[in-house]
Amino acid sequence: EAFLNFSVTKTNKRGKDQERILNFDTKRQKLLNVDKEQINKVFGFQEITGFSCEGLNFSIKFTKGRSYDCIAQSPADVKTLNAVCKAIAGKEELPLHLWDRKCILSGHILKYKSGFFERRFLVLVRGKLFIFGGKVDANSYTYYPRNVISLDNAGIALLDDGVSFNLKFGQGTAGKIALLCSSKEERTAWYQALKTAAGKPKPAADGASKTPAKTETRKSTVDSKPAADTA
Repeated sequence: EAFLNFSVTKTNKRGKDQERILNFDTKRQKLLNVDKEQINKVFGFQEITGFSCEGLNFSIKFTKGRSYDCIAQSPADVKTLNAVCKAIAGKEELPLHLWDRKCILSGHILKYKSGFFERRFLVLVRGKLFIFGGKVDANSYTYYPRNVISLDNAGIALLDDGVSFNLKFGQGTAGKIALLCSSKEERTAWYQALKTAAGKPKPAADGASKTPAKTETRKSTVDSKPAADTA
């Protein structure tokens, strides 16, 4: 799922204004030009070389002297586009405020993956959960999140060990990830924050598993059918 989307206006060769969506697909590292839910063009992030602007008019520069000229909807969008494109062109890390201007909760947490819990850095905003690599903190993010989870109709199942929980999401809450906190208090904080971020999450019964997580071996037994590896 892409993190950054911008509504823009592009003037075609006939002088007619056309509404477009610029979709920065952080997972596949591509910039998509979307028209009425149809993808018109796809640019690889490695093709982006720079950005220039004047007022609401801006131009994204690409390799081989190409450019993509559009009109943004607001000065704030121009400012964000400028920072994003220059960060991509310079292969720099995007600063925290671009990922999250309304953070509800962030911090390290353990995520179940391939039979073990691995360290991840989570940033929670309203409606979305961003999952970054584990060797980062609030001031040093990996270039892109490993996964972005929509919290629409999400469900939270607290487990019997007091420190872990399952987060269910997606169509019919078919997606699921298992997360392990360092304490009961930390789990309570994440539970309350996820409820806030999701709006009205679907209720999920406590005690979804009777076997506590074995954190000393880092191997998980919190769920007989662990979540699919999505991040």
